[in-house]
Amino acid sequence: MVEIKLPEILRTLIDQQGYRRNRGPILDAAHVSGGALSQYLSGNNNPSLPVLIELADFFKVSLDYLVLGREHRSGEALDYGPLARYVDLSLARVQDHTTRHSALVSRIARTLAGQIDAVAKSAAGSSGAPVSGVVYDNETLALESFSTETRLISMNLTYDILVDPLSGDEAEGRFLTAVAENLEQGRSYKFILPKELNDDWGEIVRRYRSLLLQHMSTDSALGNCHFRVSDLPIFTGMGLYKLDTDAMASSDPLLLGQVNDFIGEDGWMGYAIPPSDQLLADSLFDELHLSNALSGFDVLWRRAKSV
Repeated sequence: MVEIKLPEILRTLIDQQGYRRNRGPILDAAHVSGGALSQYLSGNNNPSLPVLIELADFFKVSLDYLVLGREHRSGEALDYGPLARYVDLSLARVQDHTTRHSALVSRIARTLAGQIDAVAKSAAGSSGAPVSGVVYDNETLALESFSTETRLISMNLTYDILVDPLSGDEAEGRFLTAVAENLEQGRSYKFILPKELNDDWGEIVRRYRSLLLQHMSTDSALGNCHFRVSDLPIFTGMGLYKLDTDAMASSDPLLLGQVNDFIGEDGWMGYAIPPSDQLLADSLFDELHLSNALSGFDVLWRRAKSV
């Protein structure tokens, strides 16, 4: 079994090339946020193929070395299977349902059947504009890192806290680090949880706060993280972000351009979380749905009970 060594290799390259205290050039080159890079380094999230290519180009190493920790030898046939499996892993972690991504992984694997240079040119030249009105988990994670006020309706908190179904052990989800970093900056969170799906939200929230504290220098910031349980019917989850658009324009202008049409004049934007694990993207709210979502959240919040 091929071992993915991206977090280890990435940390080594950052240290060896003198970017340990200044990651700005890396973020600019790969077009990612600081929170996203932290996720790559911890192994909690994997970069997309275009980001991998940008990182490899920035550090002047091959994709083989960046992902697998080994160099390609002259005259040796390239094995694209490990890299294809790596991309599969990155996609599968969106909902942990690997088999449902087989068609997409197959298409990526066929693209990778050519030379790496050809793949890079193809990715750069044919990626085109992102699908309007849709964001994927890595993009939602990047957006949350710019949110000064975050309001979430979560059906199960699985994006933030994971439970091993066999051992019962808990681990942080891919969004938890971003939540902790935002709270450390004095930003606020409001979570609404559906009572009909769980009778013991209090214990889950307690464990969630405990995981948050592992990433924070003081527990005082937890005062900005609030949870309430609603006994009204909730059909699907959603997220509402009040974005620091100035910071986005400075550090991630491509992401800002992608979602700019869905940001209100007051900086709020929102999205609906898919009601099915088979759907891998969040749907952005237009102006009318955003206004209704903000109003609806406020009504639910006032009627919900604190945890």
